[in-house]
Amino acid sequence: MNTFKRKALASAVLGTLGVAGSAQAIYQDPNNTGQVLVYPYYTVNNDGAGNQFNTFISVVNTTSAVKMVKVRFREGQASAEVLDFNLYLSPNDMWTGAVIPLSSDVTSPGSLVSTDTSCIDPAKITLIPQPFVNFAYSAPSADALANGSLVRTREGYAEMFEMGVLTAGSAPAVAATHVSGTPPCTAAQLIGPAGEAAVTAVLLPPTGGLMGSGTIINVTSGRDTMYNATAFGAWSSVLPCTYSITI
Repeated sequence: MNTFKRKALASAVLGTLGVAGSAQAIYQDPNNTGQVLVYPYYTVNNDGAGNQFNTFISVVNTTSAVKMVKVRFREGQASAEVLDFNLYLSPNDMWTGAVIPLSSDVTSPGSLVSTDTSCIDPAKITLIPQPFVNFAYSAPSADALANGSLVRTREGYAEMFEMGVLTAGSAPAVAATHVSGTPPCTAAQLIGPAGEAAVTAVLLPPTGGLMGSGTIINVTSGRDTMYNATAFGAWSSVLPCTYSITI
């Protein structure tokens, strides 16, 4: 059953977009490229016949700059965060991942897998499923809700925020740039406290140029739905960078 609250999604997205300082009004980009991407729906629920959906997510850096992007997944009932991480995109890079059920159990949480080599902090997204979590809405969280079940993570939406551009030629930019198909992902330059300090020292304001898409697919039943992520421009002209991670 689809319990996703689309009205709540609209309010949550507008509220989140409003937190960053900008000299201009945030706008929806007609060319589907921007500083912020909103993927309006993911699901791993059943289709009613016992066949589970998967949701494929992709983001493209259409520029020649190395970008730091905050990737965040939220469940659909109250927009509580269920997974987030920092993603580094090379010039003209694409990152792809898939939201899948953690198991065939219909009460299992959603999870994320990827075969992509783009650098991530922390470096945990692989073909071993990374489960979505309920830390943000279950006890003892201050925001605990009546229903703290992991089932709520099985549908929701995703958002990506460009946190900034890594100065060209800097050690973090080199560490995040693909060489023969694979970036070095040097931990001291990108990951953990040392990497965070290195990135902060060379981070420039966001410039936009992100583009994304999603595909909700059910292989067994032969059904799929594709969509473009909604892109917003003029989100920020300063550094809104944050390293809070709940993975």
